[in-house]
Amino acid sequence: MQNLTFPVLRGTPGVVCTRKNEKLNKNITAPINNSQNLLPQKVFAKHLQASGISFKGLNIPRAIEDYKWFINADRTPPFDAFMKIIADPKSMEAVFKTILKDDDLSYQLIGDLTHNPRTLDSNCRLLAEKIGPSSDSLMMFSPTSDYNVAFTKFMDRKVSESRSIEALLKLRPDWKEEVLLDKFKQLRGHDRFEIGNIPKEVHDGAFEVVIDYLKSFSQRGFKSETKIPELQVGNKLFNFEFFTEGKTDKNVFGVYTQGKKFVIKTADEKNKSLNNPFSLGVLALIDNYSTLNRCRNSAPIYYYNHNLNSSVYKFIEHNQVNYKISSGYEVNLKMPDFKQLGLSYNDTLGSDNYFVLEKNIIGEGNDFYDEGLSLGKEFMSVDNDHVTYYKQFVPKVENYNRELPNAMNNTF
Repeated sequence: MQNLTFPVLRGTPGVVCTRKNEKLNKNITAPINNSQNLLPQKVFAKHLQASGISFKGLNIPRAIEDYKWFINADRTPPFDAFMKIIADPKSMEAVFKTILKDDDLSYQLIGDLTHNPRTLDSNCRLLAEKIGPSSDSLMMFSPTSDYNVAFTKFMDRKVSESRSIEALLKLRPDWKEEVLLDKFKQLRGHDRFEIGNIPKEVHDGAFEVVIDYLKSFSQRGFKSETKIPELQVGNKLFNFEFFTEGKTDKNVFGVYTQGKKFVIKTADEKNKSLNNPFSLGVLALIDNYSTLNRCRNSAPIYYYNHNLNSSVYKFIEHNQVNYKISSGYEVNLKMPDFKQLGLSYNDTLGSDNYFVLEKNIIGEGNDFYDEGLSLGKEFMSVDNDHVTYYKQFVPKVENYNRELPNAMNNTF
C-alpha cells in the first residue's frame, strides 16, 4: 500500500478527518491533536474543506477561528468564508448564530451579504441549504430573530460610519426623510440637502438660472404643450422641450446644451419631501438606488436638489412601447434587473413611463446593457412613482426605514 503523509490537524483529540485516496480507492485517516504548528494545519484544513471534506464532531469555537482565518489570512469574503466550513446544518446554524452575536463579525458578514443586491437571493438560498430552511435566523418577519437583531446593529453602525448619502442609498432606497437630512447635515455642516453631482454642461452657475427659468413655465394638473424659448447663460445656450406628464405638480423638461441631452424634473418647493407620494424626493431615492447599482431598467439620475425640489436625469430617447400592457406583472417581466434589485413596478397607466431598451437608446459600446439586449425587448423606466421595495435579508428597521409611498398600493 502506498504511504501518504499528512500534517497534523488542529481540533479535538480523537476526532478524525476522513478522505478517500482516489487511486487506491481506500479510506485514509489522520489523527488530530493540538500540539503542532497551527499555520500548516490551517492551510491543510483549508484545502480539505475546499475539496468538500467534512469534520465530524464540529467544535464551534474552533470553527469560528477557522472562519476568521479564511477572512484575515486567506482574504476570503465573509460569506464565502462561512460557506467553506463544512458540517451538518445544525452545527452550521450554531456557527451562524455565533457570528451574528459578535458585533464585528456580524457587521462584516451582513455587509458582504447585502453588498450586491443581485446576488442576495441566490446567496440566501445557499444559506438556507447550509443552516437548514427551518432555522429561526431566516425568519425575517420576527424582529427578535438573531439575524434581525444583528441587522439592526448593522444599520446603527452603517448610518453612523457612512461618509456619504450615496453609501446609504446604494444599500436600499426606503429611508426616512429625517434620517437622511440629519446625516447630510452631520456630514456637510449645512442643510442644503443634495444627492449626486450636477453635470458639467449645466453647472458653473447655470443650474439655478435654468431651474428658475423652467419653473416659470411649470403647470399644475393636466398639462398642455408649451413652446419654451431658448436661454443664454454666459457662453452656454440652452434649448428646451416641455414633456406633458400626469396630473401632479411635477413638470418634466428636455434640456439640450453643448451637444448633450438631459431631463430636468421640477416641482413646487413647498411640496418637497423624501417620503410623500409622487414627490421628486421619493423618486430621487429610488432612482439613486437603481443608478448606484447600475440598473439597466431605470433611467440614470445625475443630481437631486432638495431645496429647489429639482432633479437632473440622463435623457432617454423615446422608443415607445407600441402595444397594450395589461398588468404590472407584465411590466416587471420586461424589467428583470429592476426586479433583481428588489424593486417592483406596478404602474400601467401610461406607456410614456417606460420605453423599449434598445441599442440606440443607450449608445454603442455600453457593455453593461449587452445582457438585457441579448435577452430581448426589455423596458427602461423613466418614472418610478409606483414602485415597492422588498429584499430578503434587508429587513425594514423602524428607526431608519419606512415603506416607499407607492400610490397604487399593489405589488406583482
